[in-house]
Amino acid sequence: MQDVSKILKKKNYGHRSVKKNARVKESLSRGQAPSFAYPRWMAVLFVLIITVACLGEDKALNVRFGGLPKAITMLVLVMAFFVLILRGNLGRFRTIGPVSVMYLLYWGVLCLWSAVLWVINFSDNSAITRGVEKMLFQTIAVLVAIAAVYLFGHRTVDFFAIGIYLANGAIALMEMPHYGSPFACAESLIHLVTSFGNGEGYALALEIHEVTFLYGMFLVYYLVFAPRETAAQKRMNRLQIICSVIFLLTGFKRLLIPCIPLAALLAWFVRRRKNPMRHVLGIGIFWTVFYVVFLCFVYNRGLQYAARMLGINMMGRDYIWELAKRYYTFSPLYMGSGFGTVDAVIVAQLYEAKLIDQAYPLHNDVLKVFIEFGAPGLLIWSGAQYIAFPLLIKKFFDADTAVLYISVLTLMSTTYLTDNTAFYFWCMMALRMIPLAYGIYRKSKFSEIKEEKAKWSPPSRSDFSQLVNERLARDGGKK
Repeated sequence: MQDVSKILKKKNYGHRSVKKNARVKESLSRGQAPSFAYPRWMAVLFVLIITVACLGEDKALNVRFGGLPKAITMLVLVMAFFVLILRGNLGRFRTIGPVSVMYLLYWGVLCLWSAVLWVINFSDNSAITRGVEKMLFQTIAVLVAIAAVYLFGHRTVDFFAIGIYLANGAIALMEMPHYGSPFACAESLIHLVTSFGNGEGYALALEIHEVTFLYGMFLVYYLVFAPRETAAQKRMNRLQIICSVIFLLTGFKRLLIPCIPLAALLAWFVRRRKNPMRHVLGIGIFWTVFYVVFLCFVYNRGLQYAARMLGINMMGRDYIWELAKRYYTFSPLYMGSGFGTVDAVIVAQLYEAKLIDQAYPLHNDVLKVFIEFGAPGLLIWSGAQYIAFPLLIKKFFDADTAVLYISVLTLMSTTYLTDNTAFYFWCMMALRMIPLAYGIYRKSKFSEIKEEKAKWSPPSRSDFSQLVNERLARDGGKK
């Protein structure tokens, strides 16, 4: 029976699997990791699903339909289900399964803890309804990220980013007729950038909260981690970086502008250390401890005083943080009030009491987690994401994937301090998808290389005799 190496050398391939093996060997010879096999129409359909679902972030559509368009992403779950039924490829599940279970188990524990808090606190129906709605959308985001990586492997990030770009570009075109000529719209965007975020008119319409934060994660990935072994991959990375920068500037979140290069520089530095996991764990422990210190300063108004001394405009955040103090106590014995309480009860009551003119969110995800999940929930939320996840990702994939994870999480962590991004649908999807897809790339690349090396065996006795005879004949000819 012929071995695989001899079959692959044939020019006339007689079977589809042989062709696939040849492509795998060719990819490995160029330093690439073989991607999962998928029809091209399926990738196009995935991009279309992401684009249509993300169009719901347009301000007019968002007011009319709310979060309903996000449910369209469940079609990705249907695609993955049919691929599993028709092809029955369980090997992919073995690759992404451990990290997927880790994601779901973490979220399941938080949901279970919230349900306990609802019961013991006799929570209002509005809080429970709001919490269940957010739990549902967060679960969908995680499942869609897992299903997409199951379908497309390490190319998932490329396709996902393209869908987001198309949606943002379509929103920009749809909003343009409401604000005059294209020149007036361009002038509005130029003023937004030159004034460092003081936009108006058309520029404000393009401030898409959830989507803009994705470009920070894309930039960290494509600047530092994305595969660049071939010319095609380098072109793809350059295009992704250009598109991310353009849409980042149109959405213009001021906090992201300085934090993105810092996160990319941190990633570049850590992944080149001899023992990167020591730095990864150091970063995770730092954030876990820092959140406790941060909450202490917020509760005792230390942060507010520091901001005033430095001349930083908190834009009303310090005021609403002070109002929220009547709903919790900063103590390790504080148990929490349950998921959804901040938006459905606290903010609503403050608005009804006319203490705030609009029902603004809390703009502090760390404080929000503490109020809703208490000290035990904050420990689960931070300990799992910042310490346990990097260790498990390193175990199931490798250290470089753990560095990517902590890098994008660090970028997002800076927004948790003054924004509401921790439970955004698209941010959660990207935060789970990017490390999982990159882990697939790293694992498939190095496991295939190891497998190729392991296939080597010493020559047989007949082959060795033939080599000796050929060498003797060649030496005799020289004499």
